[in-house]
Amino acid sequence: MKHKNIEPFFVRRLYRQESTGENSLPKLRCGIRIREIGQEVAETSEYIIMYMIDGSGVYQTSCGQEIPFESGDIVQRFPTQRHKISWKEQGRMAVMVVPHQLFDLLKTLSQSTVLSDPVLKNYGDGERFIATCLKIKKMMMEYSDDELLEISNEMQAFISRIIMNAEQSDPLISKVDAYLDECHTGKIKLEDLANHCAMSVSSFRFKFTEITRTSPGRYIIYKRLERARELLLNSKLSVLEISTELSYPDVSDFCRQFKKFIGVTPLQYRAFPDC
Repeated sequence: MKHKNIEPFFVRRLYRQESTGENSLPKLRCGIRIREIGQEVAETSEYIIMYMIDGSGVYQTSCGQEIPFESGDIVQRFPTQRHKISWKEQGRMAVMVVPHQLFDLLKTLSQSTVLSDPVLKNYGDGERFIATCLKIKKMMMEYSDDELLEISNEMQAFISRIIMNAEQSDPLISKVDAYLDECHTGKIKLEDLANHCAMSVSSFRFKFTEITRTSPGRYIIYKRLERARELLLNSKLSVLEISTELSYPDVSDFCRQFKKFIGVTPLQYRAFPDC
């Protein structure tokens, strides 16, 4: 598939120079990149996610495992992991690069294999990836430094959706997510999830953990905190009201769990959602 009106890669510093120092500035990068035939050995300090518009190649992990990729696949480059990419033919890719903190947050919230698999085959929504990439690049070019937080949030939200969609591709996880979305305001027991999926508790726990590489209990926490983050950013509900809606026993339990998994308090997250 050919895509016209492709614009070049774009880089934007995430924070002001005077607040962090010139040599430690995290950067947001977004746009379309062209790669020539050849090899690239690298170790990045950032999290890079790329949608392959065309072209093909092989991703070689630090352990020597070779994973082929082609048009329609997503390639992830993880922070501090040395790897080699061999480009078999010239290719174009839509690229988003964010500071490693986002990757650290995603790893904390979800132990899915999606965040350990460098290549996600047949992504299936490349047009949206490209459109979002170009939209964010346009924002980078036009927005002031004071509006960079909005750009960061756009990128974080989009990457999170990609990861979540990949995690939810299994029918069992889709059933669980549908149940959790419907019952997010009530207390959820493992037995309820197993019954909803027509499985015994032991079989459900084993199968769920095998697919997601995390326990059902941890996944429930993840979904509740995702809902909490949405409410903190998109509603005027108080922290107490949010904790009540999500069926926490009391607000202190909610704040303690939020800080444990997200790294900041709910009020800090509302004020600085990219921290």
